[in-house]
Amino acid sequence: MSRVYTIVKAHVKTWFRSKSTIFWTLAFPLLLIVLFGAIFGTGNTRFDLYVQNQDLTGSTPTLTSQGYVSALNHTGAFNIQFVPAEMSNPVSYVRDDAQLHNRGQRLLVIPTFFGENLTTTGKASVQIYLDQSDQASASLFGVISAVTSSYAAKLSNSTLDVSVQPVPIVTRNTRYIDFFIPGVIGMTLLTSGVFGAVNTNGDTGS
Repeated sequence: MSRVYTIVKAHVKTWFRSKSTIFWTLAFPLLLIVLFGAIFGTGNTRFDLYVQNQDLTGSTPTLTSQGYVSALNHTGAFNIQFVPAEMSNPVSYVRDDAQLHNRGQRLLVIPTFFGENLTTTGKASVQIYLDQSDQASASLFGVISAVTSSYAAKLSNSTLDVSVQPVPIVTRNTRYIDFFIPGVIGMTLLTSGVFGAVNTNGDTGS
């Protein structure tokens, strides 16, 4: 144990005596945190959300679906973009438009007979298409679920069941090389650290 203690003590002293090591180990990461925090910390906290309202009377949204969209808009949490109701493939439309305008690929679909189902059966559902790899998806889904429950509870002063059904979408296909290269880099760094420690300790021991 005394030999191990001596080696550890020598490494600690060597580390503290090297100004460059202290800088790259402590100061440089802190500078990066402060820098990127200043750049991205004041970003927009509103979620990009595409909405397709298929619950129409003729070409006009029903009062129930229109009220639901208004409830979402009044939260101030969303930048709502509307998708034409006649669009047969809204997911493709959202993917192309989001990439063109640098927006999040999230789509809320209010289905046909949304208001009628609430009136007749007391139950209805909406679908939210989300990229599960997006870090903001969980927060956005939570906000939509809360607004949906609140809106359903206020309708006609009765308890209605409006569920939010998440539908996963893939916005980027992951290739083998996408996770192979980071794995090789990580393995190389770990291996370098192990062999570096062995060489240093071997020199110290001899």
